[in-house]
Amino acid sequence: MGDTNIKLNGEGNGPLAALADSLTQHGVAFDIADYHEHSIRHGAQAEAMAYVEIRVGDHMLFGAARDHSILDASLKGVTGALNRATQLGLLPIIDLAEVPG
Repeated sequence: MGDTNIKLNGEGNGPLAALADSLTQHGVAFDIADYHEHSIRHGAQAEAMAYVEIRVGDHMLFGAARDHSILDASLKGVTGALNRATQLGLLPIIDLAEVPG
């Protein structure tokens, strides 16, 4: 989608739970089953590594990502797991043009 920006609103006890809530509102239902993070290197060169496990129905899928921001690594990890679920036909592909924003 390139530089397409959409605004999602969700509630949760953190950013990943809020993302899951907001996507569930658009028909992409999943839960965050597990999450781990750690740093790679220290200081100004530090990067974050995030590992995310999601539950879609009875299926467990994983995503992992690396970024200088732990939040971005976490969101990318969720996105990776969601992409796997979509490729397996477990989740619908939503039309970004239909998301109000």
